Amino acid sequence: MNRFIIALLLGGLFAIVPRANAFYFGGFGGFAKKPTVTVVTPKANQHLHGDTLTVSGKAAPNGGSLTGVYVQLNGGGWVLASTGNGWKTWFATETLDVGTNVIQVYATNSKGKTSATKTLKCFYDTVTVSLAGTEMTVNGGDYVIDFGTNTFSMNSDAEFDLNGVGTYSNTKLNGVSSKLKLTFTAPPTATNNPAVVLNFDTPDSGSFTDDSGDNSFTLDPIDTVVPGSVSGILSFDDGSTYSIPESPLIAENPNPFKVKNPLTIWIDQPYPGSIGDRVSVKFTHLVWARIQWVEINEPTGYGTVIGTGTTSDGTDTVTVLFDNSAFVSKTDLFAPISGLPVNIMSFTVTNSDDSVDSGQFTYKPYSPVGALFTATTGSGTSYDVLNFADDSSGNYTRTSVDLGGNVTETNAGTFSFTLISNGTNDFAPSSVVNKTLVMTNSGGFYESVQFTGPSTFNETNSYNSGTNSDGNYAYSKLNSTNASARLTFTSGPTLNFTNFISVTFTTTNFGTFTTTNYDDAGNLFTNYNGNFRLQ
Repeated sequence: MNRFIIALLLGGLFAIVPRANAFYFGGFGGFAKKPTVTVVTPKANQHLHGDTLTVSGKAAPNGGSLTGVYVQLNGGGWVLASTGNGWKTWFATETLDVGTNVIQVYATNSKGKTSATKTLKCFYDTVTVSLAGTEMTVNGGDYVIDFGTNTFSMNSDAEFDLNGVGTYSNTKLNGVSSKLKLTFTAPPTATNNPAVVLNFDTPDSGSFTDDSGDNSFTLDPIDTVVPGSVSGILSFDDGSTYSIPESPLIAENPNPFKVKNPLTIWIDQPYPGSIGDRVSVKFTHLVWARIQWVEINEPTGYGTVIGTGTTSDGTDTVTVLFDNSAFVSKTDLFAPISGLPVNIMSFTVTNSDDSVDSGQFTYKPYSPVGALFTATTGSGTSYDVLNFADDSSGNYTRTSVDLGGNVTETNAGTFSFTLISNGTNDFAPSSVVNKTLVMTNSGGFYESVQFTGPSTFNETNSYNSGTNSDGNYAYSKLNSTNASARLTFTSGPTLNFTNFISVTFTTTNFGTFTTTNYDDAGNLFTNYNGNFRLQ
């Protein structure tokens, strides 16, 4: 019996018509399809690191129009999602619980139909794995730990033994806890290397248990104030004062990768220390990677000054005998990094009893605010854990040991630091009288300008076959690193020509230049740039 006969027999009461894999019963108003809903964010089982989450997604009515999308978190009340286009896209903001969170979503349409309920889990991870650049305050201030990338400094006003520096690791255990291990490297009396489990209630607070019992902590970001190197006067309130020479900066030379041990290094000023000084030098290290040289690291070499001098053109030098020759290689390239200091590690100290001594020191930052200053003289070594409040003052704890390793002194107090920072040197001179500006570039350009007086000069250049020319100049210091000069020629083949020179000092006496030349009619005829040396 076909459908036509069925329809006649039933008198048209209803008709059965195939439609989209379902039957439509016209005589009774029919069955509409359910709406659908999709969650776009978060993804199922996603680990999140903030307690505020915007749940978002899409929906389709499949008949009629959407009348709502409803969101539930962790079995709480159903919340009508927000929308700007009739819930085709939607969102709802929820506050997560620590750990596992269950999100449920459904949609409704104007036909009175409700979608299947979508259910997914996500996780609010409170654990903070990277502690770098943060300060952990324990029990409201019993002590603080300041974290660098993989080193730390610890400071306490209440307990002397809680001051020290070292290395650390922080390993994630799960979404809410990590294992923090501290390994003290100084002072020598700091032998306790604790490992504790940090339980995070929020990403910046929580608790842990150690031998002293239960402890609370907070984490806060901290600005870097610790100087990278030291030179100047370091004074402690116990009456001791250390005088540390200003470290000269490494100057560029024509053959930076021609190295040997001992190594003569070009520097930007006469060496201010003494023969026998301990120094450190940072090198660039390059390896050949099939088609080009690639820098892989910047190792530091330590050595002893065995000589000072100048080159034939007047550049100052220092000769260092390094402890090892790892930077002398037949395959790799090494070079002292220009613009960085030859760090002098020697000092003289006036002690609290007004006696004067000398020795060698090391200085190393361990956190954004903490560093270790180690001073060795003929009688022993003192370890000062410095906690900087700013770049020129703070508090310290000191442990001194004799040559046999026995503790001879412990004290604490405040320190002040009169810095001589190479990073803020005023490189550009106020006057260039009796100085010579030598400008070169890789294209063979050469020009030497000797400033013979307050307003006169003598010039030799490569583009005029080495002809000497005289003239008048005006020099202006623009700021600590920039200056300019205007040369007006009064003799030679460039009579009445004008040369404008702009220089940028990258270190004392060295930098880059741009020179622009105009003929006697005011027409531009040359424009060069390159490196200069002021000697």
